[in-house]
Amino acid sequence: MPSILRRLLKNQQAATLIEYSLIVALIATATVTGMDAIGNGMRNVMTSVSNAMN
Repeated sequence: MPSILRRLLKNQQAATLIEYSLIVALIATATVTGMDAIGNGMRNVMTSVSNAMN
C-alpha cells in the first residue's frame, strides 16, 4: 500500500487529484455541519411558533 501512495505522489497529476479530493472533502464536511446547524435553528423556530399557536 505505501508503494502505491509513493507512486501516486510522484505523479504530478495524481498529486493534484489528491489535493482537490481533500479540498472537496473539506467543503462537503463544512457544508454538512452548516446545514445541521441551520436545521437545528429552524426546528427551534418552528417549535416556538407551534407553542405560540397552542
